[in-house]
Amino acid sequence: MRKIFIVILASIIAVSGAYAGTSGSGSTNDSSGWTGGSPSVNLKFAIDGDTTALYNIGFSDAPGIPEGGRTSGDITLDFNADDPTKIDNSGEASKLYIYWDIVSAQPFTLSLSADQPLTNDSARENNTINFTVSGDTSQEGETANTEAGTAVNINTSTSAMNTPILSQADESGLNTFRGYQKLTIESVAGELDGKAEGDYTANLTLTVTSGS
Repeated sequence: MRKIFIVILASIIAVSGAYAGTSGSGSTNDSSGWTGGSPSVNLKFAIDGDTTALYNIGFSDAPGIPEGGRTSGDITLDFNADDPTKIDNSGEASKLYIYWDIVSAQPFTLSLSADQPLTNDSARENNTINFTVSGDTSQEGETANTEAGTAVNINTSTSAMNTPILSQADESGLNTFRGYQKLTIESVAGELDGKAEGDYTANLTLTVTSGS
């Protein structure tokens, strides 16, 4: 009988110990002497190089980090107001920015790439328009730009189709990156000569890849 009593008592102690510190009660103004003592909880945060990361990237119409990206993925280029032999995105409705808001302990690279020159899907010859994309890293207004990154520099006529904008190395630890760039898109000189009617399209993609 004594043996059974000891086992039961030990069980009660184990159960009460599991909840110790998360609540307390008493009638004095010194909680250290209360039943359960002063309530406490343990806080824990693990920085895991393989999983600790938050990424928010995209395209927008204005500088800074928006609450949401563009409502449309279509950017319509038009003739340059001063030089009709070129097309660009200088119009108010076609302004384009890239942005990023990243917290990461992982190695990563953020890049912008073009998939092709502006291309007409017809079988005609001379069905492409080469273009450039230039990034402006300067701060606009009062919007913070804590990490402007490397300025975008894409030129489809030279096969420079990709620009790594910023990256984090393996040993860098947990860091925050917030930034944006205004993009200027314009055709290469002489590219409109001899082009037939039709839609010419290309795609710009903002990508995060593993590694630096």
